[in-house]
Amino acid sequence: KKEKEKEKEKKKITMKRLLLCLVIAWSVVAEMTDQQRLEDFYKATFGEGWNIATNWDDESVSICQWYGVYCDNDGNTEQLILNKNNLQGSLPDNIWADWDSLKNFSVAENFIGGSIPNEVGQTTNLIELILSSNHFNGHITNALTQLTRLSVLGLSKLSLDGSIPTEIGNM
Repeated sequence: KKEKEKEKEKKKITMKRLLLCLVIAWSVVAEMTDQQRLEDFYKATFGEGWNIATNWDDESVSICQWYGVYCDNDGNTEQLILNKNNLQGSLPDNIWADWDSLKNFSVAENFIGGSIPNEVGQTTNLIELILSSNHFNGHITNALTQLTRLSVLGLSKLSLDGSIPTEIGNM
């Protein structure tokens, strides 16, 4: 009987440790900074090949001084505008969640491919999302309907297929 009690206690401790690890892992993910998001974006879109990438590779400079990044008074990224800048690759899916400060994301007339990440729908304060004239493919994700503040959606000159989700017309 004592062996069963010991075994039960070991399982409880193991479960508590597992739960603690999950909580720690979640908090690390939840604390992604604007700088980390922008660095991931830079890597995913082959930033070293951009036409202009002033300060993007200088960690000693505030992100508010990086080319195409516009910040609010608290130093949070409010706009990312990198049109006609030779961006390639694809949009990373890990940068969008809880990016509450971002209001305008514009990367028109570049060479970004792949699908539009579903996670874009988690950037709920977006007012403008301009992806026009790139190489995106696939379908228009229903996740865009989560962007309830969106007033400008630029999806022209893309290789998208399927139909436009009817919910987008209700935004």
